[in-house]
Amino acid sequence: MHDRLSGGGRFDGGNRPSQLPDRDWNDVRNDWQQNRDDIREDWQDYRDDARNDWQNWFDDHYGWYGGWYGGYAPGYWGRWDYLWDQYPVAAAVGLTWWGVNSIGYWFGCTDYLNPYYTESMTYNYSQPVITMPPESYAVQGSSSEFPPGVTQDAISTFDEARRQFFEGQYEMALQLTDQALEKMPNDAVLHEFRSLVLFALKRYSESAAAIHAVLNVGPGWDWKTLVSLYPSVNIYTDQFLALEDACDASPDAADLRFLMGYHYLTCGHEEEAIRMFRRASELQPTDTVAAALVASLTPRTATTTPPPAGGNTPEPVPADSLVGTWYATGPESSNYAMSLHDDGTFTWMFERGVRKQKAEGVYTIEGNVLAMEPDSGGIMLAELNLKSASDLHFKMVGGAEGDSGIDFHRDSDQE
Repeated sequence: MHDRLSGGGRFDGGNRPSQLPDRDWNDVRNDWQQNRDDIREDWQDYRDDARNDWQNWFDDHYGWYGGWYGGYAPGYWGRWDYLWDQYPVAAAVGLTWWGVNSIGYWFGCTDYLNPYYTESMTYNYSQPVITMPPESYAVQGSSSEFPPGVTQDAISTFDEARRQFFEGQYEMALQLTDQALEKMPNDAVLHEFRSLVLFALKRYSESAAAIHAVLNVGPGWDWKTLVSLYPSVNIYTDQFLALEDACDASPDAADLRFLMGYHYLTCGHEEEAIRMFRRASELQPTDTVAAALVASLTPRTATTTPPPAGGNTPEPVPADSLVGTWYATGPESSNYAMSLHDDGTFTWMFERGVRKQKAEGVYTIEGNVLAMEPDSGGIMLAELNLKSASDLHFKMVGGAEGDSGIDFHRDSDQE
């Protein structure tokens, strides 16, 4: 995280859109870091070394999978993230599209729709696959060699699943993978492997549904990782060509094109991947993951959003005016409670039906931007509009197009 907050030279304050506060974001980052240091001094040694991005999380904390696991395709990281163009505040802390999706879902600020999942499928991919980030493991101080939720039995089962896959026993590999997922249901590597097994079995719709849930909150494998699972490149090539034939036979199948886009990107063919994701998005307008992949993979000059003309600088929000507990209701009887404490810590509660989520951590306010960092990792950035002492409009930075935000209210006795 410490490295990410340094900005990496990605943010040019001189290009700040006019609706953002006229503030040097290097100062913002320094102030924020100091605030975090003061509140979480016992974390700092670890957090200086742990960068909050998916690449390092998997590279540094998935060592128990062995040498076959090689990381993620460079195509996911080689382009300018479109968020950096649209939201300079996000650029200031190195936020990525995947970071927005994972933290937004956890806070109940974004929903997830998997257009390729159907209830007839064996595994429920109606929700994204969110793996616990490394910070939460470190804070728990576990002496185990595995994070919570990871067991040697499940890893051994997965080892056998990979062996069966290598030998071409795909049905058995799928059975063993499902057994491992019973013990590790939030493991993104297992789900990505499951998508590959379904791909090998030509169960393309299920494969697309599985990888869609993974790609919503994290990037996919690189070529080295994928091909190491096969005894021969030719076997994978035959399977890839079979998927290509299926696409040709079904020109209006969005799920096949989404899956093909993933495989193109894993193989290092970015332009072909963009073409497939774009076509999937056209065929399936509800596929926000495909649309976002197109935006984040397309060269920066094609996605730059010009600053709005005549915009007004928002009013800064004094930090002490936010202290207290704020409540809100949203669609589908969803409920929010945001408690901001005067010691710089926060508690966030979200509830909708059986879905109940809680986040705790530290926060700071810069201008009209609220930054909340949960103990479990990630960054929630929101632009605030304090309409009155008891009414607050909250809008997540980097949210979906058309997101109207959340209107919070608090009792008058907290003002």
